[in-house]
Amino acid sequence: MARKRAGDDAEWQALDAEDHGVRESALENDERLDAEGRNEADGDDTSRLRDERLYEFHKRVPQRAHAHVNEIYVSRGTRFGALFARALHLLLNKREPEVVIHGMGAATQTACELALKLTRDVAECQLLLAVHTHTVTVIDDFEPVQPGLPLVTRSRNVSAVRIRVYRAVVCLSCLVFVVERISVGQTIMRFHVMRALAPCRFASYSKLGLANRRAFSASTGSLNLMAAAATAANQHADSRRRYGAALGMLTALGSAVTLDTYLHSMNAEEHPRGVKCDAGAGSSRKAAENGAATINVEHDVEMNNWSDTFRVNITRVYRPESEQELVALFEQVQGEGISLRPVGSALSPNGLAFEPRGMVSMALMDKILDVNTEKMQVRVQAGAKVSDVVQALRPYGLTLQNYASIAEQQIGGFVNAGAHGTGAAIPPVDCQVVAMKLVTPALGTILLNADDHKELLNFVRVGLGTLGIASEYTLQCVRAHELIEHTFVASRTKVKANHEKWLKENQHIRYMWIPYTDSVVVVACNPVTPELEAQMNQHQRSDKAGDQAAAAQAKESAIQYLRTLYAHNDHREEIAWELLRSMSFPQLRDRLLACDPLNVEHVQKVNTLEAQFWSASSGYRRDVSDRILGFDCGGQQWVSEVAFPLHQTHGDECPKDVDLVYMDSLLKLIEENRIAAPAPIEQRWTCASPSELSPAYSKDASDVFSWVGIIMYLPTEDELPGGEERVKATRNAITTSFQEYRARCAAQLWTKYHANEHWGKLTLPFEQGPNAVTEWKDFVRRSIGEEKLEHFNAFRKACDPNGILLNDTLRTIFGA
Repeated sequence: MARKRAGDDAEWQALDAEDHGVRESALENDERLDAEGRNEADGDDTSRLRDERLYEFHKRVPQRAHAHVNEIYVSRGTRFGALFARALHLLLNKREPEVVIHGMGAATQTACELALKLTRDVAECQLLLAVHTHTVTVIDDFEPVQPGLPLVTRSRNVSAVRIRVYRAVVCLSCLVFVVERISVGQTIMRFHVMRALAPCRFASYSKLGLANRRAFSASTGSLNLMAAAATAANQHADSRRRYGAALGMLTALGSAVTLDTYLHSMNAEEHPRGVKCDAGAGSSRKAAENGAATINVEHDVEMNNWSDTFRVNITRVYRPESEQELVALFEQVQGEGISLRPVGSALSPNGLAFEPRGMVSMALMDKILDVNTEKMQVRVQAGAKVSDVVQALRPYGLTLQNYASIAEQQIGGFVNAGAHGTGAAIPPVDCQVVAMKLVTPALGTILLNADDHKELLNFVRVGLGTLGIASEYTLQCVRAHELIEHTFVASRTKVKANHEKWLKENQHIRYMWIPYTDSVVVVACNPVTPELEAQMNQHQRSDKAGDQAAAAQAKESAIQYLRTLYAHNDHREEIAWELLRSMSFPQLRDRLLACDPLNVEHVQKVNTLEAQFWSASSGYRRDVSDRILGFDCGGQQWVSEVAFPLHQTHGDECPKDVDLVYMDSLLKLIEENRIAAPAPIEQRWTCASPSELSPAYSKDASDVFSWVGIIMYLPTEDELPGGEERVKATRNAITTSFQEYRARCAAQLWTKYHANEHWGKLTLPFEQGPNAVTEWKDFVRRSIGEEKLEHFNAFRKACDPNGILLNDTLRTIFGA
C-alpha cells in the first residue's frame, strides 16, 4: 500500500535532502572503491598505476540532465526504502503523472527493482513502464602523487537505464477546449487542449494545474466550421451537451490538427513502438529485424455467426494477445482506408460485428486478471467468456448479478451489444461495468471508471465497438447464491390476473407465450428461503414421479407426430429414433418445425405439443444462479427483440399493464394475419440502464422495461432431409417470411409502444434496396433521438475520426 502523507512538504523536503546526501556519499564511496582497485579498469597502464599507488584516482561524475521534481537518480549507496517512499509521494500525494528513474552501472538493477515494486504494490492506479537502455561514457582521472609523472585519464562505457513509471490514463473527461479570439485583422481561433495526467516527460504538473497545455491555430479555411461549433457549444446549458459540442469543435479543425497528432507530438520518443502487425509478405521479417512482436493475422477468412444468417469473406482477421498490440494495430491502419470491427463469439443473430475489409478477434485476450473480494469486483480481458469468468469467481464466493441465456458470450460482446437477463429490479448487464479500458484509434488507451467518468462511460458501455475496442472490464459482482426455479403453465387470463403480483414478488421471472394456444409458460427464480424450499420438497415428494412420466409421454407424442410427418415426406431417411428420445424438447421442436416451417396448421400443431410438454414438465429446480438463469433457446434462428418502458402515456391515457397490452396486440397480429409463428415468444423484464444507447435507457433508474422477442427457426441439414439445396431454399423462404413478420411488428407496435430493438438483433435490409434501408435507418434514428445521436457522434468522432470501426450498417445509422 502507498505511504500516506503525514505532514506538510517539509517532511518530504527533508527526505529529498537526505536522499541527495546519500547519493553524494555513494559517489564518494565509489571513488574510494575505485581508488582501492576493487573496480575493474580498462587497460594495463591504468591498472599498473593504481596498483603501484603512483596516482590518486578521481572519478568525474557524469553530467546529469536537469533535475526535475519527478526524477529519481539511483546509485549503489542509495537507500531503497527512501527512494520508494519518494516515488509513492510523487505519484499519489503530489499526483505526478509519472516518475522517471535513472540508474547506471551496478545501480541499474536497483532502478529496475524500484520500478517493478511500484507497479506491483501501488493499488490506487495502474502503472505502466517504458524502459530505455543506453550507454554512458565515464571519464576517470589519475593525478600523479609524485612530481614528473603525467596526468592519466581513462574513459569507459557503463550501461545505464531510464525507466518511466506512468499512469495508464488518458482521461477524456479532463479534456478542456478553450476558444480565444485574437484580433489581428481576422479572428483566429486557438484551441488549448488540456489533458490531465498525460504521460509527458519532465512536466511539472503542480505548476500547470495538473494539466499539460498546447495551443493550436486553425487554418483560415476551417473558421466557418469552428465558429459554428463554438456557437453550438455556447448555446448548450448543461455540461454534458457542452462537452459533446466541444468535441465537435475539435473535429471541425479538420486537416488543421487532429487530437491524435497532438497526443503523439507531446513526446514521440516516449511512446515506444514495440509491436508490428503482420500485414503482408515480408512484414514478419521486418518485424523480426526491428525486434518487435508480430500480431497474429489470418488472410481471406470466411466467417459466419452462430445462426449462419450472416456469412462474410474477410480480408484480414487480426488476433491480438495484448493491449499493446491493439494500440499498434490502430497506428498501422490509420489513413489506409481499412475498416476494423471487433468480434466476440459471433453469437448475435445479426451481422453487426462483421466487416469484410478487416475484423479483430478478441479470443486470445481472455484472461481473468484480478478478483477483488473486498470490493466484490473482477477485472477481466474483453475476450474472456462469461462461463470462464463465472468459474473463476466460484472459489471466491462471488458471481455475476445477471446473465443472458447463453454463457459462451465473450464479455466484450456481452456488454457492448446491451445483453440482459430478467428481473424487474435488475438492470441489463452493461450496468455491471464499473471500469474499463478502451483502446481507440485516435486517443490511444482510455481508462474509464464510474466515479470519475460517469457520462462518458454511459456512452461507451453500449458503444457497439464504434468508439474503440475494449481491452479490459472491471465488473461488479454479487455474493454467490443458489436459486430455486419454479416452472408452471398458466392461461392468458391467469397471467393477467396475477402479473403485477408476480412481477413484484419474483427476483427473476420470464414468460414464454405460445401462439395459437392459451398456454403461457411461467419461469420464476428466487433465492432459497425456508418457505420456498418447503414448497419444492413437498412438490418433489408428491408429484415428481408423475411429472416425469407425463413429460416423457409428451415427448413421445411429439416423436410419434414426427414419425407421421416423415412417413409422408418425399425425402425419407432413416432416423435414429432412440437418439430423438435423448434430445431436449427444444431440439425435438426444431426437427418438427423443419418439416414444414411456414405451414400455419403445422406450426399450430407443434405449438400445441410444446404446450403439453411444458404443462407436464412443471416443477421446481435448485442450483447455483448461473446454471438456473441460463436456458436452451433452440437452434439456428432469426430473432428480433425490443424493449419498451412500462411507464408511458399515449395521449391522455396511461394504460395499465402496458407489457401485457403489448402482448395482446402482438398475439392478435400473429393470429389475425396467420403468421407461422413458433413458440416461444419470450417476455422478460429489467430495470432501466443509464447507458445512452441501451434499448432500456432511462434517466430514472427505477423505470422498468419489458423485453419481447419474436422468433423463427432455421433448419440445418441434420434437421431437414432432402439435401443442401432444399435446406437452402427453405431457409431463404423463412428469412423472407420473418422479415415481413418483423416489419409488421415495427409498423403496428414499436412506434406505438416506444419500443427500441436490441442491438444484437437489429438488421438493415440492404438486399431490398436503398429505399427500404433508408426507411429502417430513419426508424432507428428516431428511436434513439437526433439529439442523443449528435452527442454520441461527437464522442465517436473524437475517438475514431476516420470511421475505422464502422461497417456499412453502423455507417448508415450513425453517418460517416
